[in-house]
Amino acid sequence: ARTRAASTDASGEFRFDAVAPGSDYVIEVVQLGFGTQRSDGVVVEIGRTTTVRFELAVAAMSESLVVTATRRETELMDTPMAITSVSSYELDEQAIIDVRRLAQAVPSMTYSSGASTYDSIAIRGIASSNLGGSSMVTMYVDEVPVTDMVSGGGRQPGTGGLYDLERVEVLRGPQGTLFGEGSIGGTIRYITKDADLNNFEFNFRGTGEIASESED
Repeated sequence: ARTRAASTDASGEFRFDAVAPGSDYVIEVVQLGFGTQRSDGVVVEIGRTTTVRFELAVAAMSESLVVTATRRETELMDTPMAITSVSSYELDEQAIIDVRRLAQAVPSMTYSSGASTYDSIAIRGIASSNLGGSSMVTMYVDEVPVTDMVSGGGRQPGTGGLYDLERVEVLRGPQGTLFGEGSIGGTIRYITKDADLNNFEFNFRGTGEIASESED
């Protein structure tokens, strides 16, 4: 099975080229702030263009969202900086299970993978050089910095799946005052959920893919 991604253009259209014929394709549309849309059993025939239309609906949102980007709790609308906060509900609802999908949902954030264990992340087009030097985008898990310093932040350590998080905060623009000189492009903060010592709970997450084989 193979997964491909595409972004819409200014008119809201997307396109996949060179798709092999088949009848079991799945297309999923994810956009921050909107409910996930999915179309199963999409048929692709030789010599024909298949059109699939989606109409996005605004996802349910809480009345207020609290962030800690300024090292203290403030409501998102009252925080004087460019910040995108993705809640645990949005992470689950929009199937944001890794950094690659997070970058697709957050404005001005891009992602590329140069190796199996390292990710290159840019915010507002600013990314570190793999040749070393100062980092441009810092990454934190709670208050612990996990930015790779061997390459000057040019390669970010893979954080694995985005799991058991309260939210993800992406701060765009220079954040040197609060997060050090290596955050000229911005800062990504993974905020983990607090432990509940009075109750027992568990959850799990699984992914699946459908693959077909040619009879030829």
